[in-house]
Amino acid sequence: MPSFLEVLVSVALYIAPLILLALIARAKTRWKWLILALYPAIYLPFSLAGRFEGANHGGRDWRVYWCPRGLMEPYRKVSSMGNRQFKGRQKVRHTPLGTFFWPLIGLDNLLWHRPPKHELAE
Repeated sequence: MPSFLEVLVSVALYIAPLILLALIARAKTRWKWLILALYPAIYLPFSLAGRFEGANHGGRDWRVYWCPRGLMEPYRKVSSMGNRQFKGRQKVRHTPLGTFFWPLIGLDNLLWHRPPKHELAE
């Protein structure tokens, strides 16, 4: 179970891009449009180098996620069962850099890199 400090840092990392983008959008400078355009421009190479990863949500419930390279990573969730042969379910998570780009990762999954139709959860 994560400590309070770990949870606090995680929440701060997820809120930071929203606050930063809102502050830039409200700024009264002529550079704000360039800065706002650089945010997706920096994300684009990560997305183009990405790949689909499978994640197990229990039993036969496998879902496919688009994982931009360096921003999301697969991992094995440790099982709480006593069986030592069962290593846990495969999941995907954001890397620390990926938490800064999570709004774009979500839009990317909705608009561009949708999972193949035969891979969608029923």
